[in-house]
Amino acid sequence: MSSLSWGLPTSRPERRRFHAPDQKSACAAQTSKDRNSLAPQYPKERRSRIDPSKTGVLEPAPPRRTVGLGNQPPAHLRSPSVVLAKYLDLEDVEEKQAYWREVRDISRTESLPIIVLHQLYINSISKYDWDDHDHTFRKSAVIYLTSRNLDTEDVERWAWILSGDTPDQSAERLISVSPDHPIFLLLEVLRRDIKLVENLKKLLLYAWNLLEARCLQKSRSPESKAVAARFEQIHEHEFTILISRLLYQSRRIWPVAMLSVTDMVPLYVQHLRDRSSPDLREQAQRIYVRSCDMINYLLPLLALPASIEPLKSMVHNWSAQKVLLNLAGKYDPPLMLAKDSYRAVIRVLTASKKTSQESHAAIRRLRSWPPWRMAQDGMDAQRAPADDLSRAVVALVRSREAGFRDTSFDQRLRILGGQEVDGTPTIHIRKLIKFRPKPSLRRGMASVESTEDAQEHLQQSLDPMVWAARVEATRDVREAWRAFVSFMDRGGKPSQTLFLAMFRKLGSEQARQGRQSTYKAAPGDGTEVLPVPDDNVSAFFKLHSQPPVLGILYNHMISSGIRPSGQCLGFLVRRARNSTLGINYLRDSGLHPLALQYLTGGQDTRISPSHQPPQEILSTISDKLLGDFIHLICRFAPRAVLTTSDEFGKYKLKPIPLKKPLPTQWAVQQFERTPYHRLRDPLRQASRLLKNGKVQFRPAWYSLFRGLARRNVVLRMALIGNPQSDALAWRFTVSVLGNFHECGLELDPFGFMIICKTFFKFAEATHDVSEEHQVDLAEGAQILKDEFAKLCRSEAVPYGIPTLLHTMRWVVLHSYVRCLGMIGHREEVIAVLEWMFQHREELEQYNRQDQNGRIMLKRTLTAIRLSCYETEYEEKAWELVKQVDTWTWPRGKDMELYVGIGDPDSDEDAEADELSEPGEAR
Repeated sequence: MSSLSWGLPTSRPERRRFHAPDQKSACAAQTSKDRNSLAPQYPKERRSRIDPSKTGVLEPAPPRRTVGLGNQPPAHLRSPSVVLAKYLDLEDVEEKQAYWREVRDISRTESLPIIVLHQLYINSISKYDWDDHDHTFRKSAVIYLTSRNLDTEDVERWAWILSGDTPDQSAERLISVSPDHPIFLLLEVLRRDIKLVENLKKLLLYAWNLLEARCLQKSRSPESKAVAARFEQIHEHEFTILISRLLYQSRRIWPVAMLSVTDMVPLYVQHLRDRSSPDLREQAQRIYVRSCDMINYLLPLLALPASIEPLKSMVHNWSAQKVLLNLAGKYDPPLMLAKDSYRAVIRVLTASKKTSQESHAAIRRLRSWPPWRMAQDGMDAQRAPADDLSRAVVALVRSREAGFRDTSFDQRLRILGGQEVDGTPTIHIRKLIKFRPKPSLRRGMASVESTEDAQEHLQQSLDPMVWAARVEATRDVREAWRAFVSFMDRGGKPSQTLFLAMFRKLGSEQARQGRQSTYKAAPGDGTEVLPVPDDNVSAFFKLHSQPPVLGILYNHMISSGIRPSGQCLGFLVRRARNSTLGINYLRDSGLHPLALQYLTGGQDTRISPSHQPPQEILSTISDKLLGDFIHLICRFAPRAVLTTSDEFGKYKLKPIPLKKPLPTQWAVQQFERTPYHRLRDPLRQASRLLKNGKVQFRPAWYSLFRGLARRNVVLRMALIGNPQSDALAWRFTVSVLGNFHECGLELDPFGFMIICKTFFKFAEATHDVSEEHQVDLAEGAQILKDEFAKLCRSEAVPYGIPTLLHTMRWVVLHSYVRCLGMIGHREEVIAVLEWMFQHREELEQYNRQDQNGRIMLKRTLTAIRLSCYETEYEEKAWELVKQVDTWTWPRGKDMELYVGIGDPDSDEDAEADELSEPGEAR
């Protein structure tokens, strides 16, 4: 339960106080006459109120139209910043020069972005090539700059900043020089994808300082005040763009920074109110509406998932949303929230980790359908049905109380939150929900649907999206199939979304059957399914309620005229039973034959590995699809197995020829005999695709790293069973890591953990075999130390900006400590423990989202003691551990159990599964 409260609306005129959805609501009647005094008057049916602590919601002003670069209006209607962005997006110098000649006659010289654009243009030509327009424009620009207390040197510096070869270089240039820059420079730098977290941290600090200097008048030096005087204060639309772009960059590479970004909003809103006169009614109304517009625009942005650990990062989304919700209830009259803001909150709650109360409610459900609650004691018997509602459902109830009618999308959220439309229970599922407003409303601050539209949605009882939610909100594959068949029996036509929901359940059932450990979490906490209860069920019922295998259901989808695409195609390719089947999925999707040939290498051995189809063909392969394909082929890299001759045929193993028979011998696990000869060496084909394509999508690289980290992966047949095989895998990894860095990418903690696993495998096989591997081990250890140094950099900065650059998990630290312990680098082990001690509060906070966080902390400390056992470093480690109340010094029994585990990485793979699944930051 959150300590911060927030509100949900009511359509009644009384003021109502609300807390977080998992808390009780306390209502207090009060007149709303004074609340309405400043609120703009809207038609009655389009008005509702919210107040996170007092609550009131209102439909904001009409949508603000913004211009994108894809479908642009005539040049004279574009904003100067958009014209500059279009110029910078062009890669060819001649195209840039032609573009300037197109817009120069309709561009104003009284615009700093246009003046910078002209500077970029004249930098690309000789001064002798200037025409009359260039000289005239330059003179007019100098006059305007002088009136602003600026000069041409400022413009040349700004043009130099934007001329960086990469977005990170432009960011470094912006930060490295004096801070007297107009805000459009910062907005332009943030428009492009920043790759380095350290640069984003500096840009966030730069934005905070800019906000204080321009708006809050809290400059830290007289020089800053002089700088602020040269430029105007930040306008509302500039501030909104700044926050949205900072949030976009945070979702991409640094989710934990979302809270610091959102903390700017209350300060800026207060600044708007402070500079307005309370005696001017019209001005107060305008500031009120703009404040509502701003929070209703930003709340949906805070519901978009992060690219890194999208589910675990939802804790940052929720913390940031609560800042805006508390802001809405701070003023009188309270700021008003729109329908999309309600949906944004509900989407975040649906994707957030369940509270203990929500998990217990799921466990107490009967295995019948509907899954009614089973009272386990007298206290359970006294609980009302409303006591078991999830926070998402409570938020939906508040939305309805505010006057917003349910649509089919809201029905879907309700079902996933644990309640059917008719009030009967379902299984509360934790799930990422993406929502895009209609095109006409996408850039507006609110999207309140009319009564007629809402009623039309409710009449669509066969909406495939709603039924897909019913399939997902189940515990086992039979319950899911029953919902799918019920939709078909009612005459519904399944959509790809509905098929995908069923595919996922079938895939989870296959994973459950192959899982060795028992699934202990509550139903709905993950994608796992429970075993089908077959007790007291007749054979006839089992036969007729048995769902088909995935292949049969897929054929049914194809026969229905549906081609796999988007998420459905990605799921099928990643989970295909062999690479040939995955290629068939790609072919069925309509992928161009030349693109398919590029991915597979083709069946013609005469085609060069470096051959590439035209760029327009390659552009049809998205980074996400390429990552799915690489994940697929790396899964089926050949692996060596030490077994007996009796098991060769049983497990389709290909034995290695020996001069004399042995009780056990090495064999190669043959997953398939693919007709694509380059896929017979899938890891090298994946490396070619990544290197030649200069792929910027990190999960695609991580799939290759994971393939190389697997035990007994076969890179050369002659080295099977030899320590040289693991040495070759490590050298291959180092080579791929170099290509990875050449693309301008940096490892995050998950990628670092994979590299550690490969090195540990190499060190374990070779550290005590011969001296020839000592050089490679020393160089490899230095690579790990350098990468860890990048990850653990920290700097205390103000404004609530996170100290650490990365969200470090215990599972990552455990992998690194094991590598250091294996090669005897005890000083570095102590350095890691000292770093853990220094940042223990941040680490504890980051690891609260992990189901096995305490277990992995204990393993990390055990690995540290084992690495330092009976050396002078053991006492140093003990002195540090005993100072932290939540840490426990491992006992002898703990070390024995740890050593007896064999391969602790086997338990870490489950922890890494979510990290490897890419999310969307769009």
